[in-house]
Amino acid sequence: MFVWTADQNTTSTERIDVGEGWGRLSASLVGTDTCSHLCGWNLQFDLFIYSVNSYSGHMEFHVSRFWSIYDNRPRRLRLDLDGLQKLLTTWIPQASSKERSPCWSPACYPPGAKRRKNQVESVSCLVFDCDDGTPYTAAMDAFDGWAQIGHTSWSHTDYTPRWRLILPLSDPIQAGDWPAAFDAALKMWNMMMPAAAKPDRRCKDASRLFFLPIHRPEQIDRFTWFRGGRLMTLTYEKQLIKTPNAWQLHPDIRRRLQQDPRTRAAMGRLVGGRVTGDRVTDVRCPRCGRASVWWMLTPDKPAFCHEGACHWTGRVDALSVLLGRMS
Repeated sequence: MFVWTADQNTTSTERIDVGEGWGRLSASLVGTDTCSHLCGWNLQFDLFIYSVNSYSGHMEFHVSRFWSIYDNRPRRLRLDLDGLQKLLTTWIPQASSKERSPCWSPACYPPGAKRRKNQVESVSCLVFDCDDGTPYTAAMDAFDGWAQIGHTSWSHTDYTPRWRLILPLSDPIQAGDWPAAFDAALKMWNMMMPAAAKPDRRCKDASRLFFLPIHRPEQIDRFTWFRGGRLMTLTYEKQLIKTPNAWQLHPDIRRRLQQDPRTRAAMGRLVGGRVTGDRVTDVRCPRCGRASVWWMLTPDKPAFCHEGACHWTGRVDALSVLLGRMS
């Protein structure tokens, strides 16, 4: 039976084992905020190039663990490449059902956060699901020379290959950059892989869960792989864009967003925030990507990001234009 030895409610840094049959893999459960959130606001990414960095044994990847697809409380793991390999190439002992099998995500969350797209801080790996029958050997060969991890999925057969490819990144992608970064990753995939290979585009969701390696009871054609190599880095040609202009809004809407508390509250709910008392909180910041923007319902008060390394501030009506562009 699969058992974690860590306390599910712990918030301190502890050592945990991820069970027998897992090569006694150990990892750090991190309860402090250790991710960088420095990213530009007035930038957009139109072109991409990809490069590679040599693997360093001191490189760490921040990922999240979940007990099942029903679990929305991420538990952060800090792993080196060897630990990440063991986590993603060791078959999970049979659970009561596929839906109750343990999962993981390459997303990093702040302590106490729930699994929500607007709570993601950064993403440490590119993950591609391929269910169109393309042999997994095509990916192994296409990305030869890069560090890559892969395994077949629950529905895989020799006649209809279905598998997952994980490419660890040399630098985590900040949440605000993730949509553009994933589009760049798809362009890279299309350049490297056969034309018929189409990855699942739902992987664009930064908070998406993935099953750890699991298989059907009778499945004997399962397979995992790991190839060492250089870590991939996605970089972009950055171009300045104009600061969002609140005058693009209808004058009546602009006035109500600035002066009407009910409209300011409705706008907060619309963009995924929470209305608590006399303020809106937990709105995604256009600069750092975290759910850290808040504003008072009081008329004419600006919006602020309370993240210490960011300190973005702006008008609520201008923020509504910006978040509309980012959605």
